[in-house]
Amino acid sequence: MRQSSETLAGRVAYIDMNPLSVGEAAAAGIADNTLWLRGGFPDSLLELETLNDLLGHPVCGLSFEGHCIENLVQAAGQRRVPYFYRTQVGAEIDLVLERGGKPEIAIEVKRSMAPSPEKGFAIACDDLQISQRYVVYPGQERIPLRHGALAMGLQELVSVLAQD
Repeated sequence: MRQSSETLAGRVAYIDMNPLSVGEAAAAGIADNTLWLRGGFPDSLLELETLNDLLGHPVCGLSFEGHCIENLVQAAGQRRVPYFYRTQVGAEIDLVLERGGKPEIAIEVKRSMAPSPEKGFAIACDDLQISQRYVVYPGQERIPLRHGALAMGLQELVSVLAQD
């Protein structure tokens, strides 16, 4: 993972995450990396000035996902390597945290107050043999979900990752 403080008009910094290096990812023709934008972009460029402006805009889910991933990667620190995972048939995990060369934690980000992981999340977790499965959502409650996942708020999962 590379982090940069290079900016576009002083507004953009980025986290460059590589795909999880498994044979299926390469065979699927997945791009070499994904770029997560952080900071005031794109919200400032879209002239979103209030929370209601953001909540009513189609970019809201992506903005929330980028915000969550940035915070989770920072909380994971140097102990874990962050990746994303997507197969050719669409099974995906928003954030995979690897330790010691082995995928350890799978995290899906959902903007909904009634989070539910997709079937593809469970398939991808099974493929990678990941038992620690989390769904981050805007709420505060811990919610057991199907496919062995546990939903929790961003602040709580950041605390979990920082302590481990």
